[in-house]
Amino acid sequence: MADQPRPSSPTPEEREKLDKEAKQKEQEEQSKLPYKWSQTIADLDITVAVPGNLKGRDLDVKITRNSLKAGVKGQEPIIEVCRNKCNPMMRSHYTEQTY
Repeated sequence: MADQPRPSSPTPEEREKLDKEAKQKEQEEQSKLPYKWSQTIADLDITVAVPGNLKGRDLDVKITRNSLKAGVKGQEPIIEVCRNKCNPMMRSHYTEQTY
């Protein structure tokens, strides 16, 4: 196999443009979700708007080592994320987020 030249790295201006486009795309995707997800190496924040007439006992929130589920009891979850060894019957209901 012949050696093919490596593509050159983007210039700082090109990198800045690509970063700006990626951030705009992420913001557009986030705005369509019924929750807000932000993550750093140390923290994960998920924000969901909850109607004022609901109490904590009306919510269904479950966090395990491999999954996260949040929503109003008796309704479809607002978010369900499953990684690795989750119940295969439930896996089809999960949407996995990777950032």
